[in-house]
Amino acid sequence: MQKLIYPIKPLINHFLLLLTFSYIINSPVNTPEINKVHTYGSFETGGIDVELINYTGNEKIQIFYKETLNKNSKFEEGHSFIKYDANHYATSLFGLKLATEYELKINLTTKDEELIQQITNKTLTTKKEFYIPKPLTKINVSNSEKLKNALYHASPGSQIL
Repeated sequence: MQKLIYPIKPLINHFLLLLTFSYIINSPVNTPEINKVHTYGSFETGGIDVELINYTGNEKIQIFYKETLNKNSKFEEGHSFIKYDANHYATSLFGLKLATEYELKINLTTKDEELIQQITNKTLTTKKEFYIPKPLTKINVSNSEKLKNALYHASPGSQIL
């Protein structure tokens, strides 16, 4: 019986190379995406913080906003996002109305404006106007001794004049 001698080592190397190449081609591509969005409403301004994953730097993030309850309002583009660490971007909205809810639309696009992802379920609400409460009691003082006494007896809501 004749033995067949096959070059085993080159066959194993060839097989491993094909297996590796097949894995690379069939691996899922890490598509950039918006992972989290946080909003912060103030009086006439608002802040938006976005966390991205798989971001390559070749994408663009845009913010659009409009009043939620005003049927005539149209989406306006906000300021550009600013990168402040490896995967977080932030922007601010200015000139907003007090005590108003705004609907947000955040687009993640390629540099060529091809849409990768759109977030539409986020809102931002501004605060109502702040009023200094009226004093509960007024204490008139005419000298430093009466001032010390008034400060000692003052309670929340006291106004010392």
